[in-house]
Amino acid sequence: MSDKVQPAWPPAVVLNLSRNGLGVIRSLGSRGIPVIGVDVRDDVPGTRSRYCQALRCPDPNQDEAGLLTFFRDLAERLGQRAVVFPTSDDYVRFLSKYRAELEDEFRLMLPTQAVIDLLVDKRQFYEASLRLHVQSPASFFPEDEATLLHSAQELSYPALIKPTMSHTAERPITGKALRVESGPELIAAYRSLPGRWSDLMVQEMVPGGDETLWTLGAYLNADSRPLAIFCGRKLRQYPPHFGTCSLGECVWELDVVKLGLRLLKGIGYVGPTQVEFKRDPRDGRLKLMEVNARTWLWHTLAADDEVDIAYVAYLDLIGRPPARRVLGKSGARWLSIIADAASARRYIRRGELSWVEWLRSWRGVRQLDLLSLRDPMPFFSTLWNVFRRKVRSME
Repeated sequence: MSDKVQPAWPPAVVLNLSRNGLGVIRSLGSRGIPVIGVDVRDDVPGTRSRYCQALRCPDPNQDEAGLLTFFRDLAERLGQRAVVFPTSDDYVRFLSKYRAELEDEFRLMLPTQAVIDLLVDKRQFYEASLRLHVQSPASFFPEDEATLLHSAQELSYPALIKPTMSHTAERPITGKALRVESGPELIAAYRSLPGRWSDLMVQEMVPGGDETLWTLGAYLNADSRPLAIFCGRKLRQYPPHFGTCSLGECVWELDVVKLGLRLLKGIGYVGPTQVEFKRDPRDGRLKLMEVNARTWLWHTLAADDEVDIAYVAYLDLIGRPPARRVLGKSGARWLSIIADAASARRYIRRGELSWVEWLRSWRGVRQLDLLSLRDPMPFFSTLWNVFRRKVRSME
């Protein structure tokens, strides 16, 4: 199938123009597909891309009615059903909530509301993974002090306290998780946190470095059949150990693929997704960490081997599904230059990395998150914004 797309073909609407969204923009726009980029801000990388027309929109977390009106006006202006790509969780939730109002005017491929609810609710998610025989880190959901005391004795430490709901208006803790080193610290932390205990969960912290984090990336059609499959792993994150990927590598690991597809098919998932596992060095088994109902930050590495998640999704949604594409090469790497430089500084200060090892790790890099000779402005505008923030912090 030719990658040449006729100008009259439907446009794509990319929601959230950060680095993830920029990857989708470049994937589609470089093929001649008209792309409209939508974000609440005008200083994110995708707004500077030559491959899209950038529009500002109301915030999906603060003005749902305004955003719904924005979409209706956009549909009227376009005059045809555009393919919509949400590249952040807040837009996924918005589209899922209002799919009945939007699906006649836009082409959407989203999991059902029941699947979205399952992914958001960590208790449901944990129980579903157990039913499907996909192992997760040991997790407890104490609802009173008696069950908390029991959980504290069953856990291995360090452990993490997390909200049971991934996205809520009022979060009982700041950030994604609170780390505790012992049973007494766990109990003291619970007692000090506001809100109901049922809003919280405690989970063992799986040991191992960033390189033990594995990704299955895929696009599943309306029948939950995978049309695109990618497998890879993180090598570094920013911030180290608890951040987002700054250096990733394409590696085919069959058990990651099989386990991830078992989970996705078991819950009836459709659309683009990332399933992340961590290989536990204590027993060598994969532990399920999370499932993202969208493309992920370094999905463009898959596109380098013709497993372009965004393009496959586009073709499927306009009624021209390609033959299944599977990533077969290994060793190609994706790099975020700015994030990885900041990450390396911290690893080096901790004695976990040398400057020589850092530079050598860039061998095999074939994809960059921001820098592109064909589309340079997102990189330089980001670099300028970083420089301005540094200057302001020194004032």
